[in-house]
Amino acid sequence: MFFRFKQFEVKHDQSAMKVGTDALLLGAFVRAEKPIKCLDIGAGCGVISLMLAQRYPSLNIDAIELDNASAMECASNFNAAPWADRLTSIEGDFRCFQPNKEYDLIVSNPPFYTNGLLPVGSRIASAKHNESLPFEAFFQRVAMLLSQEGVCWIVFSAEDVEFVEKQAQLHRLFVSEKSWIHGKPGKCNRCILAFKKVQTTTIEREFTVRNKDGQYTKEYKEITKDFHFNKL
Repeated sequence: MFFRFKQFEVKHDQSAMKVGTDALLLGAFVRAEKPIKCLDIGAGCGVISLMLAQRYPSLNIDAIELDNASAMECASNFNAAPWADRLTSIEGDFRCFQPNKEYDLIVSNPPFYTNGLLPVGSRIASAKHNESLPFEAFFQRVAMLLSQEGVCWIVFSAEDVEFVEKQAQLHRLFVSEKSWIHGKPGKCNRCILAFKKVQTTTIEREFTVRNKDGQYTKEYKEITKDFHFNKL
């Protein structure tokens, strides 16, 4: 099973988390000023890292993943990519990760099921539920690894945004951009957030993936046009 993009392919049959809209939007939404060192937390099959490697030719990416099968698949996808020399897959627990450097870009599609029941299947549960990486531990580590001028981009469930912002502020991380993601008109289910160590005015926007008729919106087609292999 693989997902074909314009410049790379992603196998995702072994990964606990498949290629999905959350990851595609995050990879497309990220904005950073000439980033050099990136950390992808909970990389899964590696799709976000691959998108960023395509977008930023000077970017070197460390992708850490706890699940063994997912980490192996991520490494395989990296080795097959045109930018293999700039991509490193690391199997391990982010909470114990001790690199000898800071990152000017950190990205994550983290666990977001905070109130609901655990999904069926232990690997999917671990990948999706924040018991595997509590918000407090996540932001504590991000604050330690993010450079002073760096930015951290994450995607969360919309219902958790207020709580997430408060947890980040406890570690002196402040929202610089906030994008409310509507799966369809009137239904906001995700939010993409950018955090910085320096407090600034927050840029806020609304974004809709599909129209009422189920077709992709012009804004979704535009932001993903450099990646989708098939015409949307």
